[in-house]
Amino acid sequence: MILRVSLTAIALTVAGVSARAQVLTPDHHACVNAQGTVEPADQEKACSAVIKLGGAQENVAIAYSNRGNSFLRRGQNERAIQDYNQAIGLDARFADAYRNRGAAWFNLEAYDKALPDYDAAIRLDPREPGGYTDRCSVYAMTGKAAEAKADCDKAIELDPMFVEAMAWRALALLQLGDIDAAEFDIVRAVPDQPKDPALRYVFAMVLEAKGDKKGAEEQFQVARELDAEEFARLDKLYGRFRKR
Repeated sequence: MILRVSLTAIALTVAGVSARAQVLTPDHHACVNAQGTVEPADQEKACSAVIKLGGAQENVAIAYSNRGNSFLRRGQNERAIQDYNQAIGLDARFADAYRNRGAAWFNLEAYDKALPDYDAAIRLDPREPGGYTDRCSVYAMTGKAAEAKADCDKAIELDPMFVEAMAWRALALLQLGDIDAAEFDIVRAVPDQPKDPALRYVFAMVLEAKGDKKGAEEQFQVARELDAEEFARLDKLYGRFRKR
């Protein structure tokens, strides 16, 4: 689901828990869920136990953030925001907590609240391309295509093969009327994740803008077959940018 904001905090907070916790319990490991094998309910229960245990403030912040990540993955955005609030309250320099809280606001289409969180994430971690891509997504969704392109340009400068940034930049370029450049980005992105319905949807939008109605319908159909529910969500959110 490329056009949703990606989660990065789990991988980045493993070291924080391991290095700072005095005693690593099974709950610590389950809360981190480094391998992604822990069921959401079990991860949330483990993180709750780590939070109750207390200890170093940074570790408790990480537990709140990881529990928030689990809620976010399950679409429980409001509960995720509550946990990210706690994490940020304990560690005001926790860039990933800001970024993922921004993702929850984004999913709720509260773009005015997502934007300052992405600003904070970029300020705290300016070498992370995901922060620029996420802010690009807000700008793209609010019609600020030039600002969106600038942020995705920066993300791709930091990571030339960042597929999510290519997809969002393609959407911004469509809004700017630069269809050839949008096609260049999306054609590079799709082979990396061919089963991503959002990439297929953007590809279809580009083909539609070029006047290739048959090719566009084929890509829309692929996206629909990959995930009909996601296709409906994409059609609601991004359909207004189509060049019919």
